[in-house]
Amino acid sequence: MDIRASLIVVAVSGALELILCRFIRKPWMRFALPIILLVLSVSMFLYGKFAPLEGMKDLAYMVTGVLIFFGFLSSAAVALIFTLITRKR
Repeated sequence: MDIRASLIVVAVSGALELILCRFIRKPWMRFALPIILLVLSVSMFLYGKFAPLEGMKDLAYMVTGVLIFFGFLSSAAVALIFTLITRKR
């Protein structure tokens, strides 16, 4: 797995979450993107693990699931930090 691809996924999902947090006022809605990314990551990983695929498709699905999981981690961290900062005010 390439580190540049991981950093791009982390940066894009973190920036998207920051933009969403600025416009969404309900605290529970800020965690919608991390939940969607978690479900997508788990489903991609499990599909690559258990579905009968040809060639290297199973590995590609599993690597894509791991990359999306990195996006989930960065998005959840941004949402959590933003929620903690706004509650202090």
